[in-house]
Amino acid sequence: MHAAKIFDCLEKITAWTPKKNLFMFSLLFCFFSSQTVDMLYFLLIMVIFLLAYGVAQQAILYPNEAASWSMLSRILFRPYFQVYGELFVDPPDTRNYFFFLTHKKMNK
Repeated sequence: MHAAKIFDCLEKITAWTPKKNLFMFSLLFCFFSSQTVDMLYFLLIMVIFLLAYGVAQQAILYPNEAASWSMLSRILFRPYFQVYGELFVDPPDTRNYFFFLTHKKMNK
């Protein structure tokens, strides 16, 4: 009788475990998928505001400059780094492909 109860408990544990794992994976999938969608909406709103700020800043700082591809890089780079606290006292050199390297490496 005692062995039958132990066997019954073990059977219920092994029968419940795969269902529990499947349930947990489905909850994690729902959580991460909804968080991913929310993050993409946030990034879309952030890009819209950064572009609007970048265009306004470019128009105020350089009112008579002709349109060019380098202007597009300044519209994107300056506002993005200003979000993280970079003030760009000197204008950034956006033509340099090693823009993200340190100041010491850029001046070699």
